[in-house]
Amino acid sequence: MALKLRRGSNAQRLAITPEEGELIYTTDTKAVYVGDGSTVGGTAVTSAVANHFSTIVVAGQSNIVADSTADSLTVAAGSGITLTTNAGTDTLTITNSGFSNLVEDLSPQLGANLDVNGFNITSASGGINILPGGGNVTFPNTTYIDSSGNIGKTGQLAISPTDRINVGTSSIDGNLYLVRNTHSYSFGQGLTFAQHHTEPDAVNFNFYRTRGTSSAVAKVDNGDDIANINFIGQSSSGRSSIGVLIARVDGEVTTSCPGKLVFETRDRTGVLGPRAELSHDGVWRIDQLSSHTGTSITVSTGHSLVIGSISLNQNGLSTTASNQDIILAPSGTGNVSIVGDLAVAGTLGYQTGVGGSVVQLTDKTTTVTLDKPCGSIQLASQSIAAGAEVSFTLLNSYITDRDVVAVSIRSNASAGTYVAQCDLVDNGQCRISLSNISSGPIDQQVVLNFVIIKSVAA
Repeated sequence: MALKLRRGSNAQRLAITPEEGELIYTTDTKAVYVGDGSTVGGTAVTSAVANHFSTIVVAGQSNIVADSTADSLTVAAGSGITLTTNAGTDTLTITNSGFSNLVEDLSPQLGANLDVNGFNITSASGGINILPGGGNVTFPNTTYIDSSGNIGKTGQLAISPTDRINVGTSSIDGNLYLVRNTHSYSFGQGLTFAQHHTEPDAVNFNFYRTRGTSSAVAKVDNGDDIANINFIGQSSSGRSSIGVLIARVDGEVTTSCPGKLVFETRDRTGVLGPRAELSHDGVWRIDQLSSHTGTSITVSTGHSLVIGSISLNQNGLSTTASNQDIILAPSGTGNVSIVGDLAVAGTLGYQTGVGGSVVQLTDKTTTVTLDKPCGSIQLASQSIAAGAEVSFTLLNSYITDRDVVAVSIRSNASAGTYVAQCDLVDNGQCRISLSNISSGPIDQQVVLNFVIIKSVAA
């Protein structure tokens, strides 16, 4: 049988219907077609216009199979993908216009910045680990987490947890170190515990101490320190505590903890030790009191300073216990001086223990010695004639030539018989005379009382 061939332009081919088996070659598109007797222009048989694929395999998806040699492959843009074609350059551009999520790729890698457009990065289950490869994890405003896990921040760091922030756990020690390199009086600078609520009471600033762990607490014991607030300065040889405020358990711990506050300071010799203490029963213990400014310690009007059972207030010095003495005892040769008038509601005199007694030897003119501010003198036996007088000298270091020595008859004397008086005083001594005012001679060992009343010339 004969082979029939034709050639011409592609436009000429499309104007004829080649017979079955007839071949047509187009001189402008350089393609070969074969006729079947019914198809206009025939069917292409060369690679220039034939289907470019028979099957496209997509992993995990159904195969794409060409239905015919003239079948077309359609490229569709998915979510976040923009397709742009250019017929002049025969190009197809695929552009990422924004992904809503990454789910299929279990370990995606980004070649540039990750912008979450103001939204959060969350995990449906488990935690989120951010692991820098030797560098830092940096947040806006110069906040970062370095490769060792340390958080750095040069600006303001605002943390607003719904419960609390824990530094440390039951098995890991927590440390918080706040550094301030510049001085400022401005509010909010340094450490501020701000509270905003309508309750009269405030939220506590707590120091909590147990003898266990955070997961298994145990009660504290007597003598345990609950907290030590240490005030430290830098000395020429290193850090040095200038003082410590100690909150310490003070007593047996049962359903509550009795406690005391101890105040320690370092003195100028370098010794750090307790200087004052507020006990569990409200007793303030201190070794010495001094005025902070000036020379006086003032007790406000209407208040009293109570030392033991002695109360001092604007109304005077009194005792808080019944029938108790008030003793003013200067040391050594000091005196108790009263400036102004002395008003006594009771008796005035010397207290028990300061006086003394002496017995005169030989006769009623014999000198006696008694170095006491008051006391008694028992005179010797000697008859005194009616209307006569005898005198003797009392040596007493308490007497000066300005003093008044008062003498009275105590005992061993008939009523209306004698008159006793001190009729001369000098430094260290005085003269006492006894007169018989009766009508006959008398011989009695009269007992005299004396008291020295101090006096000055000006």
